[in-house]
Amino acid sequence: RAFTLGRNGELRAWRLSDGTPLWRRNLTEDGGAEPMWGHAASPLVSGELLFMQGGQAIHSVAYRTADGAIAWKNAGGKGSYTSPVLAPLAGRDTLVIMHGMALAAYVPASGARLWEVPWETSIAEYITTPVVSGSLVLVSTAFGKGTLAVEAGPSGAKVKWRNTALQAEQSDPLAYGGHLYGYTGFGKQNKGDFACLDLSDGRLLWKTNAIGCGTLIRVDGHLLCLDNKGNLFLVKPDPAGLRLVAEFRGALPSVQEQ
Repeated sequence: RAFTLGRNGELRAWRLSDGTPLWRRNLTEDGGAEPMWGHAASPLVSGELLFMQGGQAIHSVAYRTADGAIAWKNAGGKGSYTSPVLAPLAGRDTLVIMHGMALAAYVPASGARLWEVPWETSIAEYITTPVVSGSLVLVSTAFGKGTLAVEAGPSGAKVKWRNTALQAEQSDPLAYGGHLYGYTGFGKQNKGDFACLDLSDGRLLWKTNAIGCGTLIRVDGHLLCLDNKGNLFLVKPDPAGLRLVAEFRGALPSVQEQ
């Protein structure tokens, strides 16, 4: 099966072999609320369940992959644009969701809430996916809010650190080798910085505007960064400073003038 979510909350299951529709749900019809720019989270599938966040009556929700029936749901406040994450925390599989007003963790099988840490911006616009590194769960956003690091334990979670050194707007930060790397600031007109923070305490170790503002992934011990002008950079992670291994200017020439 393949699963898709449209910006209007249309959730569908398809037979992967030939594209035959199998079932449909709609987050608004199920009691959710569409964010200002539409739903943007990616469905998360694990075993027989598909996890989503939809806001309001389906603040967090699990659908059965076989037929789309609701397995469990929790009511709450505003949703956000971020995707759910499954990770081992405190010795058990944990569902982590960044809602519009808080970072929360749930038991995947039942939806029981394990903990919740408030983290709200003035416009409740969360876009980036939570990052899990060991027992730490991190979320980052722009609009002057910054990054929150929460340490999860058997009896709940507590704030490890928070600061405004990294303010990720739409690009997910990446944890590697005890450090957090990511673009900070607004990506419009390719303005912003690339920063490195110490995961243990959130200290800003360095930042640079030499590789634009865009997105990054980890590839074979390197960071592959694509800026908003279509330039590609290969970076070796290093807490001492930017180590630019190679660059390909104009890798995507169609966006050069945007």
